[in-house]
Amino acid sequence: MLANSNKNFVKRILEPSKYPSQDLGNGWVRTHEMAWGDDGKGNYFVYPTVVHNEKDNTLKKLSDRSAYIYALQTGEYLKFNSADTADWVSRNYKLLWKTK
Repeated sequence: MLANSNKNFVKRILEPSKYPSQDLGNGWVRTHEMAWGDDGKGNYFVYPTVVHNEKDNTLKKLSDRSAYIYALQTGEYLKFNSADTADWVSRNYKLLWKTK
């Protein structure tokens, strides 16, 4: 994660209190959601499905497909050589920031 700390979604993972959250009701909030996909060429990408609009400091939930396109267009993704690793990171990324 630290090697990618210039990416907005990684900044939000590493320092969540500096960024907005979405109220989901019943005391639950969302700051992140992640997914992963591949390009069919052996490249696997982990990317946020909740993205941050820096202009108005809000979060927006995107569909997996829209988030994948957004990630590739903006560089907001982590690249892996293995589907297993991408899947693990997309589900367990919160464990990674605890090792910071």
